[in-house]
Amino acid sequence: MTRICRHCSSPLGPGIRLCRACGAVNDIPDLDWIECEHHPTEPAVGSCVVCGKPMCGDCARSAEGLFFCEDPEHRSIFLGWTIVYEADSVFEADMISKNLEQAGFAVRQFDKHRHNGTAWITERLGVPVRIQRNRAEEALQLLRSMRLLDDTNKPEG
Repeated sequence: MTRICRHCSSPLGPGIRLCRACGAVNDIPDLDWIECEHHPTEPAVGSCVVCGKPMCGDCARSAEGLFFCEDPEHRSIFLGWTIVYEADSVFEADMISKNLEQAGFAVRQFDKHRHNGTAWITERLGVPVRIQRNRAEEALQLLRSMRLLDDTNKPEG
């Protein structure tokens, strides 16, 4: 049976707690809850869709049904930038970012495991590499031409 996100109804894979679509934290029985980055005694209700920071109900900010942290730039990053590569490690994301930067692209990446509340999570959160939306297709073509993009690291959607 496929689980769905309690917040946005997107499908969740087995053992997945953080919804990739909206950032909501979905509890799984018998697993420890994810703690808020700023209030470790409070369970997180969402994680920022840009940086992955887990937030309790007092810290979470929601816009258009998505969770964002307190960084005001993250909403504009989400709207103006798109994920062109989903790396398994910071090292891999750095390699992809350096190749894109050398080709003249502005790049943003966020390691979602770097927060206290998510550092121990075993589910794959990935390290998304973001490019400005208006240059996304050009960046994807470059990654394909360098044979750096395949079915395992293509962005969803």
